Amino acid sequence: MNHPTMPTPPEQLLEELFRRLDAGDEAGIIGVLREGRARLRTEERQRDQRAQTVRFHFENGALTVRPVGPRLTDRAALIIRTEVNQRLLDPRPVFHTLSVDFRDVTTLNAAALTLFADLRRNATVFGVRTVGTGVAPEVEKQLRRFRLGQGRRRAWSRLLGS
Repeated sequence: MNHPTMPTPPEQLLEELFRRLDAGDEAGIIGVLREGRARLRTEERQRDQRAQTVRFHFENGALTVRPVGPRLTDRAALIIRTEVNQRLLDPRPVFHTLSVDFRDVTTLNAAALTLFADLRRNATVFGVRTVGTGVAPEVEKQLRRFRLGQGRRRAWSRLLGS
């Protein structure tokens, strides 16, 4: 599936910087540089917050999502959903497998289960295979005790490949 390539925010800042340089607009150049610095700081804070809740690793066409345990929180679920959906829409780098590694997670809630069912559905649309790994037996028992309804239980089984 081809996606049109749009300039990224850093590319937009560079274009604006060069435009201002060509125009000899010194005050504008300083403003663009300050905006770029502010964006970098914001992105750095966001990366730090994400690293406290979830880790992402890309290798050999596989994107691995590893929530930091022991609890998978609603906040972590939102970070995972946002990041994975952005990566599915971005044509670079291409990945063919989305692996969700639960090895550090000992507690899940219904929101987390719904999240992973949504991830699987979205990944399938882009031709990406979804795999759940490292599910502790206690977590699997916990999920089976939830009264989520057949649809969600089936979604969980499909995610785990069982």
